[in-house]
Amino acid sequence: MSDIVIDIYGSTSKLSGDFPKGLVREVTSYPVEGAKFSPTYKKGLWDGRKHLFKATSNTFPTGLIPQVVEACGGDVTINDHRVIPTPQGGTYDLVGVSMTGKYAYQLEAVKAAIAAKQGILQLATGSGKTECACAITKYLGLPTLFVVGSRELLYQAHSRFVKRLGASEGQIGMVGDGIWEPGSWVTVATVGTLEARINTQECQDLLKATEVLFVDEAHHAGAETWYDVCTLCTAGYRYGLSGTPLDRTDGANLRLLGTIGDVIYTVSNKFLVENGISARAEIIFSKVTEPVIKKKTPYPTAYKQGVSDNPNMLSLVVDWVKIFHAQGLGCLVLCEEIAHGKAIDEALWTATDGQFIPHVFIHGSETAEVRANTLKDFAEGRLPVMLASSILDEGVDVPTIDALIVAGSRKSTIKTMQRLGRGLRGKKLIVIEFSNFCHDFLLRHSLQRYEDYKKEDCFPIHQSAPNAELVKRLWNAQSK
Repeated sequence: MSDIVIDIYGSTSKLSGDFPKGLVREVTSYPVEGAKFSPTYKKGLWDGRKHLFKATSNTFPTGLIPQVVEACGGDVTINDHRVIPTPQGGTYDLVGVSMTGKYAYQLEAVKAAIAAKQGILQLATGSGKTECACAITKYLGLPTLFVVGSRELLYQAHSRFVKRLGASEGQIGMVGDGIWEPGSWVTVATVGTLEARINTQECQDLLKATEVLFVDEAHHAGAETWYDVCTLCTAGYRYGLSGTPLDRTDGANLRLLGTIGDVIYTVSNKFLVENGISARAEIIFSKVTEPVIKKKTPYPTAYKQGVSDNPNMLSLVVDWVKIFHAQGLGCLVLCEEIAHGKAIDEALWTATDGQFIPHVFIHGSETAEVRANTLKDFAEGRLPVMLASSILDEGVDVPTIDALIVAGSRKSTIKTMQRLGRGLRGKKLIVIEFSNFCHDFLLRHSLQRYEDYKKEDCFPIHQSAPNAELVKRLWNAQSK
């Protein structure tokens, strides 16, 4: 028997024996972006890495056991002290949905999750992540915490659990948006509220009582706030839900793996498209060449001049909206900054050559009621064009749309796929992206987004200026 021992105590494990501390520290750490600019790094007082292994206690996140075992040469004794409760529900049946036929993959994902007890369900947008979570919850029948990142997702997920589980309001509780009402079975909570109350007895009692932890949009678990909450919750059943779980560019994927574990089941966009679950999308890249921005311009300024404050790009956005509106296609325009959205909003009233295009711009400063009513009007066809800031980037159920214009983007693969996912709930979709040649930064980011779409291997890509005939041809071809 090896003298190297790992004792598992929940979300944290402890190493003992004659283990290679240097190797363990290396495999449980990752480089921090921008570390070279830190005074402590320059003075040689910090190696520029974020270390998840605590040398004072020899502890590390349990999800990193595979990496630690490999670093130790594989000859390790593992003692699991966790007491993982037996499932109490025994059925996967949900109200209003059936995981059969073309949705049979959902039941496969659920069974894989229950068998693994912890890990990431990498499920592309539109695959039914929340339905899978509800089915896991129904089968396990144990105290469950479902963590989300926003108010919209808080109310959306709470409503879905009540509906799919056929549960009462008291069974499905809510923590967030000024509310602290844990449920007797499921609590849907925002990470911000949990973090704000992390040192209170009520929060610690909630985390301690949780037997099943879900982290929605799990790529966020790499962030400090999410990591703290997930680490303090010792639930034996631990699941992450995300279409892009390990696409972070800051190296913090390791924290996600540490708190949740590795990917245990994958459903790709290609699978969903080929099985008629997601829309068949056509991507059109529209070229932006002016103004030419000086090479030494810092990125924030280049983005402002080349994207959000660029009258040439604004004109392209308006022209594409006019084309979609003239052909009777419901259009969603996404941007990142409120000021950018307001500029597009104004241009759609004043710069359309007399064409009347009813539209509404929703953003985080609007009330939840205004946002909900706008989404409802758009869904029911009373509003042909909707503009939105980043509040719709993630998770929020968006009505079926015909055309998506991504007016403000950077290089994040996660955001690119999330924004595309806003439009994949229907049968067909046309997406307008932008090839921005105004500055090297913007061009590199455009190329990154191009590669992100290409690697999905199911979305044809075109290059074109605003072209009504192209839109008509692609839309009609998809209809055949």
